[in-house]
Amino acid sequence: MQRECIYVIISLQKIKRKTKGRNFKITNLKFQREREQKGITLIALVVTIIVLIILAGVSINMLVGENGIITQSQRAEEDYSKSEVKEKVELALNEYMIEKSTEEDSNFANFLRKTLQVGVAENEDNTYSFMLGEWQVVTDENKVISIEKFKLDVDKTYPNVASMKADTGLTDGQLVQTEGYWDKQYAGGAYYDIVSSTSLTVDDTKCIQLDNGLYAELHVINDTVTVNQFGAYGDGEHDDAENIQLALNAGYGNVSFETGNYIINNTININNKICVIGKDTVNIYSDSSESVKKIFVFNESTIVMNLSFESINDRDYNAGEGLTSNVVGINLLASNSSVDNIHGKNMACIVDVGNDIGQFTINNIDISNCIGENITFGIQFSFVDNIKIHDCSFSMSELNSQLPHTIYTWGGSDNVEIYNIYSECSKSITSLFRFRDSASEFPSENGSFYVHDCTFNFLNGASGEGIELIGTFKTATIENVKQTNGAKLLSCYNATGECHLNSSTMTINDIMNTSESLIGGMREITINNAESCKLYVNNCSSSIENQEALHVAVYCSYTTYDNYKLISDSDQIIFLLGQAGNGKIFNSYIENGRVDLYDSAIIEINNSSLANNLMDKPNMSLTGNAEGTLYLSNVTLQGYSSNFAPHVIIKEK
Repeated sequence: MQRECIYVIISLQKIKRKTKGRNFKITNLKFQREREQKGITLIALVVTIIVLIILAGVSINMLVGENGIITQSQRAEEDYSKSEVKEKVELALNEYMIEKSTEEDSNFANFLRKTLQVGVAENEDNTYSFMLGEWQVVTDENKVISIEKFKLDVDKTYPNVASMKADTGLTDGQLVQTEGYWDKQYAGGAYYDIVSSTSLTVDDTKCIQLDNGLYAELHVINDTVTVNQFGAYGDGEHDDAENIQLALNAGYGNVSFETGNYIINNTININNKICVIGKDTVNIYSDSSESVKKIFVFNESTIVMNLSFESINDRDYNAGEGLTSNVVGINLLASNSSVDNIHGKNMACIVDVGNDIGQFTINNIDISNCIGENITFGIQFSFVDNIKIHDCSFSMSELNSQLPHTIYTWGGSDNVEIYNIYSECSKSITSLFRFRDSASEFPSENGSFYVHDCTFNFLNGASGEGIELIGTFKTATIENVKQTNGAKLLSCYNATGECHLNSSTMTINDIMNTSESLIGGMREITINNAESCKLYVNNCSSSIENQEALHVAVYCSYTTYDNYKLISDSDQIIFLLGQAGNGKIFNSYIENGRVDLYDSAIIEINNSSLANNLMDKPNMSLTGNAEGTLYLSNVTLQGYSSNFAPHVIIKEK
């Protein structure tokens, strides 16, 4: 029994040893398998990371690579910007070809300056270069030659000129840049060429001597500089007159003002051809303490654009107290000049053209898009041949006890065209437009005047006339003018009560008038000269209320009214007076208006209607108190007495 037990124990131990060995092998196999699986997982992870890196690289390259999405987007944006510039320039070229075919004195560089509002360099190879935004453009009169993004590679950049001067490490041949003249906040950033010797005068603007003995010459692009590069602050505190004078007389073709407020307390005379351009908002203030201060006097042909003027003493202007300013913004004394987008406030005159003593005559002047607020004269001119004033707006007030005028001429001018002008006045004045012959020691009559598409508005019960013609003229045409309130739309006279339109014609077309009268003058005289003078009034209307003055007073050799409408509420409104001449009324309607004849006038009324609705004036006559003849043809008379003056013959014709 004992042997059997020992035998069983020994058998069990053998089985245990065998099982343990097998378990070790199984465990070892499991470990190997786990290690192999971990190796496979690590390899997979590494492969995944590599794939992700490759994909990331591909994605980054797709975004920012040479042909990436962002790069392509930037290129597309640049291409679009470039195409816009090209289209704009090509459109300007087409416009110039049209202008060149109609105007003899077209200047391509000046056309580009005015049309594109840029400084233009006139190159020796008959090309023209300028900057539009960030693009450098080269063109001739027929085609765009190149458009490239502007970029200069500079060696160093400084915050101001003083820092550049102090850098002793600068060497000959370098190109450097400053962010401002005094500082970045005052603008005036510029490029400078560093040179060991110079032929220029050291003036700390065009040529600056450095502390190391070298020189920095102003690197000018497209013949264009700014007044800020010459030390103008534009901060509204410093008097910038001296620095602006340096810039404007430095000899460059284009000078611009950076955005800012500039004080100029001395007259600046410019003696070279120049284009002056204001960028964005440019305000120029001047002290009005002197009797007359002209801020800019241009003695050579010029283009001036985008400036605003105001008198310093009147910046706190009170409309109820009037003004004392004598400041004149711009004085043009040379032919072939233009002014565009000029604002004037609280000053004597925005633009003064020519001279009032007749020493010389200038020609080819264009003034446009000017705005005046509380000024004595918007624009005045004298001894100018071929001048256009258009697309302007003025609000007038009394200054220096003078009566203001939107546009005023001292005489001696010819080929004058004025159009698209809006004028309003809240003070009683003589007239908004005053055209007179010369009162100087060089007397001269005015030539041809053409006024059209203008609007006059008299506010707050103010009285005054729209247009005055004083003295001697060749022709005057007034067309499509609207006037609200005031006295007369048109008066013609001189110191003796006469306006001489010698052997010439005055035409008034398409007028809408609600003032006291359409035409009037001193002592009820409008055009007083029978020397072959003719007056035509076509397609006009007048609505006259609460007026006791004469409406139309005409003394000339020949007068016609065609398609004219007059409505009044007074028997004192006289429609037509004639003196030793002929007059005709066609296709017209006259309500409550008298038709009077003086002297031996012959008047015809055809295809018209005359109505007297004033029941308290049943005997209101059609004729005056002197000899004359009135012919009626197809005329409807209502409410008029048949008791006409016995010495006037009335008959059908």
